[in-house]
Amino acid sequence: MPRYVAHIANLMVKGENRTTFPDGSWIRNRTTFRLGRYEFILLRTRDSFAIPIGGLKGHFHHTHDLVVEDVAPHELRRVQRMVEEITELLSFGTLSHVAKFGYTYRGSTVRRSVRGVSLFFRPAFTEGEEIRGLLEQAWSTYRRLRIRRKLHVVIDYLVTAETGQPLEVQLLIMSAVLECLKSTYAAATGYKYCKPAWRRISAPSRVLRNEPKVGFEELLREMLRVVRMRRSLRRLIQLRNDIVHTGISRRPYPSQFASYEAAQELVREYLLRLFGYRGSYYGYSTRAMRTV
Repeated sequence: MPRYVAHIANLMVKGENRTTFPDGSWIRNRTTFRLGRYEFILLRTRDSFAIPIGGLKGHFHHTHDLVVEDVAPHELRRVQRMVEEITELLSFGTLSHVAKFGYTYRGSTVRRSVRGVSLFFRPAFTEGEEIRGLLEQAWSTYRRLRIRRKLHVVIDYLVTAETGQPLEVQLLIMSAVLECLKSTYAAATGYKYCKPAWRRISAPSRVLRNEPKVGFEELLREMLRVVRMRRSLRRLIQLRNDIVHTGISRRPYPSQFASYEAAQELVREYLLRLFGYRGSYYGYSTRAMRTV
């Protein structure tokens, strides 16, 4: 049965296990994990190890190969979909533009154009064993909710916010993230949208426009309670209103950046809880380890 090898860019993590070469040298570049009935081997390229993080940041680099043994032709599309989901979760876990830019299968190599660069600023995970834990715990739930909750869009927004944007733009992006999560939660849990607000349906026969409106803050708090989170949202919501309605905020820069940090922190923990992840991760506002 042929081997499938996906070529992965911009993943800034080491491996869990090491590979020893014929000359006696070795690198810690191998992480093995199992999803469904497939075993995946994530291999960091030897060339990328020679480049310091500072040299990788801001550039597009082939950093890893993702290997799956014994992939029958009729399984190829399924494995490719899984690889796309894996790269999206890796983008979330590392806050970098992790992308599959090609693959090799049955002696042929296919490449495609993708966007993105390597980033390394306050990632949630940095080591192979941490990445394995994320993927093995989160993938099943992620793939089930991916379309319904637009999780691939949310992850792309989170990474885009880290690409040297002006702070006001970063805050607008995080506002869009919260709006997306809130709206998809509302739709998934039975709320109906009737301009200009989501409405709670008390009986099927009721006229929708006469039903009670449910505001942004109320829905956001309910969404967080479902995953057992309680957070103060007033500061985030006030800043979101300032930015959305005027494009700028009169708050000093440190105060705005603190709100941006809080938004990244909130979304990171929410998504980890939503995915069913249990374990440690790095917070965004500090490099202290947190646990969910």
